[in-house]
Amino acid sequence: MLDRIIGRDKLRVENERLRRELRTAHGLIATGPESAAPSHGGPRSEVVRRHALERFQAIAAALAGQDDLRATLRFIVSNILEITGGQRGFLILRDDGELRFQTALHRDGRDLPPEPFTLSRTIAEEVAREGRPIVTGGAVADGRLEAIESVQTLEIASVLCLPIRAGSGPIGSVYVDDRRDQAFVRVDTDLAQAFVDLAGIAIERLRAEERRRREERLASLGQAVSFVLHDLAGPLQIIGLRAKLAARKLDPEHAGLLDAVTEQCARIDGMARDILDYSRGSIGLARDPVVVAGLVDGVCTGLRDVVVERGIELAIAHGAPTDVTVAVDRDRLTRAVENLIRNATNVLPQGGKIRVSTRRGPAGAEISVADDGPGVPEADRARIFDPFVRGRKGGSGIGLAMTRQAVEAHGGTIAVGESEELGGAEFVIRLPIADEGVVS
Repeated sequence: MLDRIIGRDKLRVENERLRRELRTAHGLIATGPESAAPSHGGPRSEVVRRHALERFQAIAAALAGQDDLRATLRFIVSNILEITGGQRGFLILRDDGELRFQTALHRDGRDLPPEPFTLSRTIAEEVAREGRPIVTGGAVADGRLEAIESVQTLEIASVLCLPIRAGSGPIGSVYVDDRRDQAFVRVDTDLAQAFVDLAGIAIERLRAEERRRREERLASLGQAVSFVLHDLAGPLQIIGLRAKLAARKLDPEHAGLLDAVTEQCARIDGMARDILDYSRGSIGLARDPVVVAGLVDGVCTGLRDVVVERGIELAIAHGAPTDVTVAVDRDRLTRAVENLIRNATNVLPQGGKIRVSTRRGPAGAEISVADDGPGVPEADRARIFDPFVRGRKGGSGIGLAMTRQAVEAHGGTIAVGESEELGGAEFVIRLPIADEGVVS
């Protein structure tokens, strides 16, 4: 408890520091006469410059008051479109070492569908990596951009892309484009960059607050699960033991029903311990050689009745070779695959399809769970594995987070994309292959 109180105090001090930086930067820009000078396009009148600074003051003050990260990202893109007059705006951030698109808006306020997110990726990622802006009024003829297919295909004429900077360096970029020639010739790029710099400070502050809230919730979850485990341990052991004893007195056919009771008791105990391990941030593994196809077959057999009862088709496909072996904790990997199938089952309507497949990929063994449901928007894919992010109504918000923890503890990765075959979501687990079946 003391650690959590100290952590909150440190965060409070850090938040106040960041807010002071916001106010200081805001004040310098609002009072510095040279900051309003346009980067190009000739001198502005005093009236126009004063109006621009007043607008900047209002936007900066509103930015400092934001307390929700997702809403803040949308606020940033919306206002950079207002400042520049561009037609489309995108925001990209570094997340777990990777650059991911977060928000995309049209000037009229409409959210852009996931498909256009790839259109400006080359430019936006370069600016996010290098920390240097790109501004051009003739993108199609610009030698730096002529090789970018989207610029040519969409006939993008003007591009303005600014780095989002924080104390550690560039953390992302804001990209604006327009089909009009020289659309940004009269844009005060210094003022726009100043706003984006303030945005970087706000983003870092809100990310720190999100981490703090997540850690507190995980600590509370771990404490609650500890109490539940203590209270459940006795009854679960009694149920499992009585079922095992009763099974010995029955014929094999009926004994199998009680064996299922014993297995489910063990499963409940394992799930509770998974939650406890997750809340503690640690996970212990009992590794053994496991044939991936066999594990998937077992999981699908155990869940088939549940899936079929919902009117959903469950198909299995194994790519050659079918004896690919991994060194894993069988129970933990089983629960990880189970969770992906159950998630798909919960989002699909009657008549939906789930396809579970295994194959040997270039990076190791792969387990894919795909469906023909609504899929996961690209903007949400970076966050869906975070704790307490609910991908569906009624979800706990920790299932996918625990699945990722289990996979990464084995040295593997998990990612979500769009299924080419079924059109819905596809979750792919990748695991290193055991060396000739030998487990150290």
